Amino acid sequence: MNQTILSALPPIVFVVALGKLAAHFGLVNKSAAPLFAKFVVGFALPLALFEGVLNVSPSAIMNGPFLLAITCD
Repeated sequence: MNQTILSALPPIVFVVALGKLAAHFGLVNKSAAPLFAKFVVGFALPLALFEGVLNVSPSAIMNGPFLLAITCD
C-alpha cells in the first residue's frame, strides 16, 4: 500500500508545481482557477476514476473482506 501511495505522489506534486510556476510567471490568470477546478472535478477526475475501475481485475473486487468493508460503511 505504501508503494502505491508513494508512486502516486510524484505526478501530483509535479502538476501542482507546474500550476504554481504558471501562476508565478503570469502564464495563467488567477481568474481561470474556477474554470480549471470545474474541469478537474467535472471531467478529469471522473474519467480517471472510471479508467481505474476498468483496470481492476474482478478477482480483486470479489473477495469477502473487501465486499464487507464497502457494504458496511
